[in-house]
Amino acid sequence: MSIFKGSCPAMITPFDEKGVDFVALKKIIEHLVKGGSSAIVALGTTGEASTLTSEEKKAVAKFTIETVNKRIPVIIGAGSNNTTEVCTLCKTYEKMDADGLMVVTPYYNKATQNGIVQFFETVAASTALPIVAYNVPGRTALNMTAKTAERVSKIKNIVALKEASGNIDQILEICKNTKNNWDVLSGDDNLTLTKILHGAQGVISVIANVVPDRMAKLCESALAGKYNEALQVHEELFDLTNSMFCETNPIPVKYAMSLLGLGNDTVRSPLTPIEKSNGELVKNEMKKLRLI
Repeated sequence: MSIFKGSCPAMITPFDEKGVDFVALKKIIEHLVKGGSSAIVALGTTGEASTLTSEEKKAVAKFTIETVNKRIPVIIGAGSNNTTEVCTLCKTYEKMDADGLMVVTPYYNKATQNGIVQFFETVAASTALPIVAYNVPGRTALNMTAKTAERVSKIKNIVALKEASGNIDQILEICKNTKNNWDVLSGDDNLTLTKILHGAQGVISVIANVVPDRMAKLCESALAGKYNEALQVHEELFDLTNSMFCETNPIPVKYAMSLLGLGNDTVRSPLTPIEKSNGELVKNEMKKLRLI
């Protein structure tokens, strides 16, 4: 069961002085839906889920699901390094009528490869919802190898993998060996076209917050075999995409969204506001594309 194919923004969570800014969140959701996104991921890394309280997570999930109102799928991040907590979150979001879940490999604990498989087996058994497994060793200090990914791809209702290792050989091996079991989704914006060429079905994207229409076009063109069109969009977005990672995500993307009038650039501690020189870099790249 595939949740989506194409471009799926890893949605930011806007804040104000009181907490989550739900007025801005509604504007962001409409921006992403109207921009042609195939789905939305809430409460992922870009959504700063690690600094939200339990009640804030539930409120963001509920608001997003209700606001989208089945126009496109909503996938809710349910990551934790506590297996029991992940299972509880999965059940909570299932009751809220989420369309799917995204679950990152357990961070900090440094599980073995067998431990990763056991973790996903336990989580998958806790819910009937389709699950996107998420491999991002730069955040978790744990890499799910291609061999382990092949084992995880056979677990019932784990239907996709967001692969953000940045290791091209590993990515291509996963695409080749697991394509009949699940969908591989890019977790690295600038590698999206490369991954689709080798069998990936889309991207869970940071830059799609800013330019949902262009990232949707890149994926649509690439999946339709219109590679020259996809390459043109890829090249247009290349420098802006790189600027989104001049500091820790989501610092730059929240600044970019503030320039579009979609929330402010507030990030939660221990993250800090964008440095002046990097802010100018982001602003200049947006001006080049006539976004501002």
